[in-house]
Amino acid sequence: MNNIKYIFRDFRWTIMKLDTKKYWHVTQISNIYNIPKNEIRKAVEKPLAKMRRGEITEKNFRKEFSKNINKPILKDCSKIFHTPVELYSKPYKNIINLILKLKKLWYKNIILSDDFKAQTKNVKKTGLHKYFDDKILSCEVGLSKFDDTVNGTTKIFEYALKKYWIQWSEAVFVDDLEKNCIVANKLWIKTIVAQNSKQTIRDLKNILKI
Repeated sequence: MNNIKYIFRDFRWTIMKLDTKKYWHVTQISNIYNIPKNEIRKAVEKPLAKMRRGEITEKNFRKEFSKNINKPILKDCSKIFHTPVELYSKPYKNIINLILKLKKLWYKNIILSDDFKAQTKNVKKTGLHKYFDDKILSCEVGLSKFDDTVNGTTKIFEYALKKYWIQWSEAVFVDDLEKNCIVANKLWIKTIVAQNSKQTIRDLKNILKI
């Protein structure tokens, strides 16, 4: 037997297959402005971190970004964050089926995502949130995995443990980024780096012993 009660998941890559060319904001913005991706990445990093935490609006994000590259805001750039989810991704049916099975076994499935408000709105339209028991979103709690990886902190994971009154030994965290899992490991939380749906399911079943 194991002590696991809660399974925290990043949202996109862990439950959906994405067309990265259509999804990556940096790539899309780079193409629109014809500016190298490394320059765009540097220009969006700070304002995007603020938007993740809900500190600034999308409008103010665009203003800060425009100032950073010293170019006007282009109309096509304003549309990027509002692309319907179904145009660049498809849910993994085997992951959804596992989540439903885990519900019946009394495990709690929680989204733990750095999504900002526009992304959250798009995801809600898909109806995928209904498969989860709850969600912790950066734009709502003012904490993010990105900040923790940059600052060497564990704040969003500490928040998650405190919110549900659980110990580290009662949680598993699934994310496609190893750096986010490394942060969770600092609190001794078991982690799975999701590379594909079959591997994620296999690793999670091994941890849960089901």
